[in-house]
Amino acid sequence: MDTYDWIQVGLVALFLGVLVIRSLMMLARDGRSPFTLGKGKQGAARVVETLMPILFLAWFVALFVSVTGEPEDLPGILGEVIVDADWAWAIGSAILVASVALFVWSLASFGSSWRVGIDEKAPGALVSSGVFAYSRNPIFVSMDAFFLGTFLIQGTVFFLVGFIVCVALTHFQILQEEAFLSKEYGDDYRIYRGSTPRYFGWVRRAQQLQEQT
Repeated sequence: MDTYDWIQVGLVALFLGVLVIRSLMMLARDGRSPFTLGKGKQGAARVVETLMPILFLAWFVALFVSVTGEPEDLPGILGEVIVDADWAWAIGSAILVASVALFVWSLASFGSSWRVGIDEKAPGALVSSGVFAYSRNPIFVSMDAFFLGTFLIQGTVFFLVGFIVCVALTHFQILQEEAFLSKEYGDDYRIYRGSTPRYFGWVRRAQQLQEQT
């Protein structure tokens, strides 16, 4: 394992560690698990929410295979390297660090309203402060960024496909959540949606906040 492999393993461990600790804290405090993926869903929504953990599992297994051996160890065309350059490794590592930092910031901003999936029974309060002042979906942005960073370091077809699928699934989930939030919070959410980008818009939001003051 080289330096970039250790960076990936360390950041994955940090990502999972933060996720587990935050989940246990919420479970201990509220007596409720934040994981609601697939619960009460039907049709395409249920399929997508079922596929998301499967995608993550396949991605973790492939990453383990790659960092403990060679990217080419992945079967068939999936192991074909299409990006292999120092600049890609450096940029990928920077993106991974930024994605984990964004994930931690998102959880801190979420507070007790954090859920994995749509919780129709106890959705929590609408959050529009912290990182949510700049993005309506910072956790999904961090996920997409993590997959992109991994692809740039590993450079194989599998991780490119994984990144594309991740973006597609998270976008679909975002659309489902937007419909639910609009129904649940009404005008408060529509005002928030009108002033805050779906993915990220630092300059735009910063200008709006400056105008308000």
